[in-house]
Amino acid sequence: IDGTHGLIPGDRRQCQVTGPFTLADGDTQEVVVAHLVGLGGDRISSIAVMKWYSDLAQFAYNSLFNIPVPPPAPKVSVALGDGEVSLSWGDPSSYPAIESFVSGGYSFEGYNVYQLPEASFDKTSARRLATFDKVDAITTVFDDQYDPTTGYIIKKPVQFGTDSDLMRRFVTKTDVVGSKPLANGTPYYFAVTSYSVDPDPLAKPSNLESSPQILTVIPQQAKPGTRPAPIGDTVKVTQVV
Repeated sequence: IDGTHGLIPGDRRQCQVTGPFTLADGDTQEVVVAHLVGLGGDRISSIAVMKWYSDLAQFAYNSLFNIPVPPPAPKVSVALGDGEVSLSWGDPSSYPAIESFVSGGYSFEGYNVYQLPEASFDKTSARRLATFDKVDAITTVFDDQYDPTTGYIIKKPVQFGTDSDLMRRFVTKTDVVGSKPLANGTPYYFAVTSYSVDPDPLAKPSNLESSPQILTVIPQQAKPGTRPAPIGDTVKVTQVV
């Protein structure tokens, strides 16, 4: 980084000390080093950010670097209608593995549905349309987050469950980003993610969310003679006369 961002090139030195321990002839000692950099709003808040990164690094070390992974992303199918979009991830070949997923103490908790202003995912600009979570008394989940307003790490809500129970379909006629109805022939961008939670209050982070698969959808009227295929879960019905 020398010579960038106004930093004049110079002689940089660092001294690291570990121990005490007894080292016999021919013996070895493993030393694990984490280099951390934190950038906040000023020099003081930058230390708070660095301590936050230090906590994450310590959690990884305590886990013997068996880093938990988020649950798989749902496989979403799209059905288009007249000013309407239907998203479905109810394929029995994929969702049971997601909903039973456990990794390092993090268990699947629910699904998030987002609308995006463009074909890239930035959670700060994404609009969360719905959260479908398990009925297990785990609802709003808080985690340490960097607050650009203050430059400090503070507790913020990051998942917004309501014990709504799991659903695998979402239908909308509203462009939430534009605050108006969906228009035929206009591309819109959606994503569905799954997330897991570790109930241990010492877990860092408290939750893990899958990487989104961005869907570009264009509402349109059905062509004449088109019969829409059923979407999502089906229920067998017996008619009694």
